This record gives sequence, structure tokens and C-alpha cells, in this order.
Amino acid sequence: MLALVRVDGYYLTGVAWVSNLLSKRFGELLGQMEALVASKKDVYSEYFHKNQPHIDHNALIEWSVKARSLISSACGSQSEHYRTFCENEKTTAYSTHFDTLMRLRAVFLAAKEDFEGG
Repeated sequence: MLALVRVDGYYLTGVAWVSNLLSKRFGELLGQMEALVASKKDVYSEYFHKNQPHIDHNALIEWSVKARSLISSACGSQSEHYRTFCENEKTTAYSTHFDTLMRLRAVFLAAKEDFEGG
């Protein structure tokens, strides 16, 4: 027997309820990611002798942990989405935290699209 859960006036089975919950979470994290992108400031780099995009590193860590957890739940820890997200979490030499966010953004959007598209 399937349990029914009432969400926004509709009754959903357990599987549909979880899917609805994950879709909602993708939307919440998308908003947080867009806010992080919007917070970018150009800061002069003495090393590169030019302005570099800068975002708060702690905010990036916070968002990436939540996004990684969601991708693991929605797609599985063995999925291409999860593995690619984990590979791109590290800020590489000569890149900025903003560059890292842009790479993670691409993976996050692909995972969201594939999850919501079936």
C-alpha cells in the first residue's frame, strides 16, 4: 500500500512527494547560486596586474556542499553529474572562486535539467 502525502492541495505518493521535494530544492539552490553570481565584484590582483572576479569563498563552500548533497540524492553518488561536480569543486591554479562557481553552475544546471526532464 502506497502512502499518500498532501502537498499544495494535491495528494502525492511517496515517490512523487520525494521528486517534488527535490525539484523544490533545486529551485531554492538555483536562487542561492544566482545570488552568489550576482555578488561578484571585480578586485584588483597584484599578482595578475588586473581586475579578477571575486566572490565570498565561504558562501561558495556553503552552496557547493548543499548542491553536492542534492545532486547525490537526486542523481546518485555514482552518477556522472555527481562525479563531475566533485571534480570541479576545487579551485585550480590561476583560477578564482568565481571561475569555480561557473564550472559548478554548469554541472548543477545539467543535473537539474536531467532530473526534471526525466
